[in-house]
Amino acid sequence: MVSPQRFYHSLRHAVRGFVRAFQAEHSFRIHTIAAIAVLIVIFVLDLDLVARAVVVLVVGIVLMLELLNTAIERLVGMMEPRVHPAVATIKDLMAASVLAVTVAAVIIAFLTIFPALRN
Repeated sequence: MVSPQRFYHSLRHAVRGFVRAFQAEHSFRIHTIAAIAVLIVIFVLDLDLVARAVVVLVVGIVLMLELLNTAIERLVGMMEPRVHPAVATIKDLMAASVLAVTVAAVIIAFLTIFPALRN
Protein backbone atom coordinates (compact mmCIF):
# COMPACT_ATOMS: atom_id res chain seq x y z
CA MET A 1 0.00 0.00 0.00
CA VAL A 2 1.21 3.49 -0.83
CA SER A 3 1.77 5.69 2.17
CA PRO A 4 -0.03 9.04 2.29
CA GLN A 5 3.35 10.81 2.26
CA ARG A 6 4.47 9.04 -0.95
CA PHE A 7 1.11 9.78 -2.54
CA TYR A 8 1.41 13.45 -1.58
CA HIS A 9 4.90 13.65 -3.14
CA SER A 10 3.69 11.99 -6.34
CA LEU A 11 0.72 14.32 -6.51
CA ARG A 12 2.97 17.32 -5.92
CA HIS A 13 5.21 16.30 -8.86
CA ALA A 14 2.17 15.81 -11.09
CA VAL A 15 0.73 19.22 -10.21
CA ARG A 16 4.14 20.81 -10.78
CA GLY A 17 4.29 19.22 -14.23
CA PHE A 18 0.82 20.46 -15.03
CA VAL A 19 1.74 24.00 -13.91
CA ARG A 20 4.99 23.94 -15.90
CA ALA A 21 3.18 22.83 -19.04
CA PHE A 22 0.53 25.50 -18.53
CA GLN A 23 3.17 28.20 -18.08
CA ALA A 24 5.45 27.13 -20.94
CA GLU A 25 3.18 25.67 -23.61
CA HIS A 26 0.75 27.91 -25.48
CA SER A 27 -1.21 25.00 -26.96
CA PHE A 28 -1.57 23.38 -23.53
CA ARG A 29 -3.00 26.63 -22.16
CA ILE A 30 -5.51 26.76 -25.02
CA HIS A 31 -6.52 23.12 -24.49
CA THR A 32 -6.83 23.62 -20.73
CA ILE A 33 -8.99 26.74 -21.07
CA ALA A 34 -11.16 25.00 -23.67
CA ALA A 35 -11.43 21.96 -21.39
CA ILE A 36 -12.59 24.07 -18.46
CA ALA A 37 -15.18 25.80 -20.66
CA VAL A 38 -16.48 22.48 -22.01
CA LEU A 39 -16.66 20.96 -18.53
CA ILE A 40 -18.64 23.93 -17.26
CA VAL A 41 -21.03 23.67 -20.21
CA ILE A 42 -21.64 19.93 -19.83
CA PHE A 43 -22.50 20.31 -16.16
CA VAL A 44 -24.79 23.29 -16.77
CA LEU A 45 -26.68 21.54 -19.56
CA ASP A 46 -29.11 18.72 -18.96
CA LEU A 47 -26.94 15.87 -20.26
CA ASP A 48 -27.22 12.28 -19.17
CA LEU A 49 -24.46 10.70 -17.12
CA VAL A 50 -23.00 8.71 -20.01
CA ALA A 51 -22.71 11.77 -22.27
CA ARG A 52 -21.00 13.70 -19.49
CA ALA A 53 -18.65 10.81 -18.79
CA VAL A 54 -17.69 10.49 -22.46
CA VAL A 55 -16.94 14.21 -22.74
CA VAL A 56 -14.92 14.20 -19.51
CA LEU A 57 -12.96 11.17 -20.73
CA VAL A 58 -12.21 12.75 -24.09
CA VAL A 59 -11.17 16.04 -22.46
CA GLY A 60 -8.80 14.07 -20.24
CA ILE A 61 -7.36 12.24 -23.23
CA VAL A 62 -6.71 15.52 -25.06
CA LEU A 63 -4.91 17.03 -22.06
CA MET A 64 -2.95 13.84 -21.43
CA LEU A 65 -1.83 13.61 -25.04
CA GLU A 66 -0.85 17.28 -25.07
CA LEU A 67 1.30 16.67 -21.97
CA LEU A 68 2.83 13.58 -23.58
CA ASN A 69 3.50 15.57 -26.76
CA THR A 70 5.25 18.27 -24.74
CA ALA A 71 7.41 15.73 -22.91
CA ILE A 72 8.41 13.91 -26.10
CA GLU A 73 9.10 17.19 -27.94
CA ARG A 74 11.41 18.29 -25.14
CA LEU A 75 13.14 14.93 -25.08
CA VAL A 76 13.76 14.72 -28.82
CA GLY A 77 14.51 18.44 -28.91
CA MET A 78 17.58 17.69 -26.84
CA MET A 79 18.83 15.57 -29.73
CA GLU A 80 18.11 18.08 -32.50
CA PRO A 81 17.87 17.00 -36.15
CA ARG A 82 21.65 16.96 -36.52
CA VAL A 83 21.77 13.95 -34.19
CA HIS A 84 19.14 11.97 -36.05
CA PRO A 85 16.92 12.79 -39.03
CA ALA A 86 13.90 11.12 -37.39
CA VAL A 87 13.60 13.88 -34.78
CA ALA A 88 11.48 16.10 -37.05
CA THR A 89 9.30 13.12 -37.98
CA ILE A 90 8.75 12.22 -34.32
CA LYS A 91 7.69 15.80 -33.53
CA ASP A 92 5.35 15.85 -36.53
CA LEU A 93 3.79 12.53 -35.55
CA MET A 94 3.17 13.70 -32.00
CA ALA A 95 1.60 16.94 -33.25
CA ALA A 96 -0.58 14.91 -35.62
CA SER A 97 -1.73 12.67 -32.77
CA VAL A 98 -2.77 15.70 -30.71
CA LEU A 99 -4.62 17.11 -33.72
CA ALA A 100 -6.42 13.81 -34.36
CA VAL A 101 -7.64 13.43 -30.79
CA THR A 102 -8.60 17.12 -30.62
CA VAL A 103 -10.71 16.82 -33.77
CA ALA A 104 -12.39 13.74 -32.34
CA ALA A 105 -13.02 15.60 -29.06
CA VAL A 106 -14.59 18.53 -30.87
CA ILE A 107 -16.87 16.20 -32.82
CA ILE A 108 -17.90 14.38 -29.63
CA ALA A 109 -18.53 17.69 -27.90
CA PHE A 110 -20.73 18.88 -30.77
CA LEU A 111 -22.63 15.57 -30.85
CA THR A 112 -23.36 15.77 -27.14
CA ILE A 113 -23.69 19.50 -26.47
CA PHE A 114 -25.64 20.81 -29.47
CA PRO A 115 -28.62 18.48 -29.07
CA ALA A 116 -28.86 19.56 -25.43
CA LEU A 117 -28.74 23.23 -26.44
CA ARG A 118 -31.71 22.74 -28.78
CA ASN A 119 -33.89 21.38 -25.96
